[in-house]
Amino acid sequence: MRLCNLILVALMISFLAACSVNTVAYNNAVPLLTWFIDDYFDLQDEQRDFARERLANLLAWHRNSELPEYRRLLEDAIRHSDGPVTGKEVDRLYAQGKAFAARLGERALGDIADFLQKLDAGQIKTLEARLAKGNEQFAREHINLPYDERFEARTARYVDNLESWLGSLMPEQRDYVELTLRRMPLTDEMRFAERKQLQAEFLAVLRSRPPRGELIASVRVLMLAPEQLRAAHYRAETERWGREVPALVAWVVDHATARQRAHLQDKLRGYSEDIVALMRDDA
Repeated sequence: MRLCNLILVALMISFLAACSVNTVAYNNAVPLLTWFIDDYFDLQDEQRDFARERLANLLAWHRNSELPEYRRLLEDAIRHSDGPVTGKEVDRLYAQGKAFAARLGERALGDIADFLQKLDAGQIKTLEARLAKGNEQFAREHINLPYDERFEARTARYVDNLESWLGSLMPEQRDYVELTLRRMPLTDEMRFAERKQLQAEFLAVLRSRPPRGELIASVRVLMLAPEQLRAAHYRAETERWGREVPALVAWVVDHATARQRAHLQDKLRGYSEDIVALMRDDA
């Protein structure tokens, strides 16, 4: 699951969501997230203490309210992993993951706004420089390479992701992944344009110093619903990807060997057990 990781404050959302199945990262989320935020803003001591306190409260809510839901989703996936898999079922799992991330983001919006109102002009410039540095890296890795290299890298990312769940893919599964991705154009330039647009709008909001309610409303769109600002041609491509990717994943899983399905079930059970352990850590 991905939120608008172009906006720094969304780091706390994406990080918590991603590390929910990593016990070490999750239990150290507060210092790790504080370090991430500090890296972007160069925090003052009072701001750092504020971030730690609000992050600790958010983590406590997430552990008590959200981890049980994550476990239920994993157990549901385990139950369905033995039988036929459809794109609709995969899409349902994706949608549930997005709903988790959106609920976490909504919960954090007030804290995010309170934090952003504490920034001074120098810290906003620090953020701008940090974002520009990230854009340079994005361009090097996704824009400035020849098309064939970019396509091969995209295919490798999909194969690696699938193999992390299933183990080594069979040749016909690899071929299907490549053939499917061949039909899908690269969208790096559109992603980059949106990335820079959202960054510019976010920085403009920070510099305008709106009242808290207006700030929350702006951050809600930029962080949780950036598609509202998306160019029409890019929106069409993302919707197409939203149809193609679940179908691709379903086909690969539906053609999995017994060994691959066992690998998938073991991984899902491992994550479920990790979540149970995290829930006990709060006892």
